[in-house]
Amino acid sequence: MGAGKGRARRAKAALAAPVTQQPARYDVLSQPGDVWDVIDRSDNNIVERFRAKEHGYTVAERAAYRFARELNENDTRAKVVGLSRSAWEDFVQSSELSRTSLYNYYLGKKPDTNVSSRAGEYEKLLTGLLLDAVDVGALTLPDGYDAKDFKFDMGLRTRYVGRATITHQRHKDITEECLFKTPTFRDNATLGTEAVKGELANIKDGLSRLIERIER
Repeated sequence: MGAGKGRARRAKAALAAPVTQQPARYDVLSQPGDVWDVIDRSDNNIVERFRAKEHGYTVAERAAYRFARELNENDTRAKVVGLSRSAWEDFVQSSELSRTSLYNYYLGKKPDTNVSSRAGEYEKLLTGLLLDAVDVGALTLPDGYDAKDFKFDMGLRTRYVGRATITHQRHKDITEECLFKTPTFRDNATLGTEAVKGELANIKDGLSRLIERIER
């Protein structure tokens, strides 16, 4: 966690713009003999088989489609980045960090006096917030993703809005933009401010878009 202080603290498409709908991962194939197979289209393996002779024709068919639907709903949820503001609040309050400086906590120093030279500091602050937020359950990543595999690279920024590019170490050719409010990282910024929780939402949105592109 901050400056090496212990990790333990820490789906109708729009009519005006056609959207390519990704096929559902799980589907039902009707087989001879009144059999319905629920298959995983990622590898074409049979996940479950429903037979009319065991359950009755109507029950077996409906059960197969219901099972596939539930699997697809779970698969969709697994690719969503979650945000819990209360988890972050619990973290900073229980750790008595509400008034702790972001710069001291994550960088171990005061901010650079030259604001135009703070790109590297902003990258470290965003990275630190991501790592801690995931560690304490304020941000939840889909299965197979680890917070440490994401990287922020600072782009253009003004007095009010900054832009950072997010990449994943295994998919460096895919990038997404994360917006943040530069006033959040003012000289006297602390971990307990509402602005920080707002930045967690911005990080969530950027990661969600990036992971959606990776999963296509």
